[in-house]
Amino acid sequence: MDRQGIINLAGQLGWADLLAEIRDSQVVISNDSGGQHLAALVGTPTVSIFGPTSTSFGYRAWNSQSSVVELENLSCRPCGPHGHKQCPLGHHNCMKQLSSNLVVQAAERF
Repeated sequence: MDRQGIINLAGQLGWADLLAEIRDSQVVISNDSGGQHLAALVGTPTVSIFGPTSTSFGYRAWNSQSSVVELENLSCRPCGPHGHKQCPLGHHNCMKQLSSNLVVQAAERF
């Protein structure tokens, strides 16, 4: 993956321009929120990062080119269907122990 080609347009686009950018992207890396669903809508490969939440709640990008990166064997996960502003246990291991290399590897598969 050419990391120099990564573009962060957070907060800079309206809906139509955002969907056009997502449609024209090679892959979208998103947390478990709207970005993954927008990418699925326009058929763009998607890597979704799940920390305090879980796919067991049914949230994920529902397209054939989607991947979820998460730590499955943490006893404290999920801590709620939408996570929390702060970790209830004070450590936030679900994100701190999630390797960025796993995210890059998932993106490179697309």
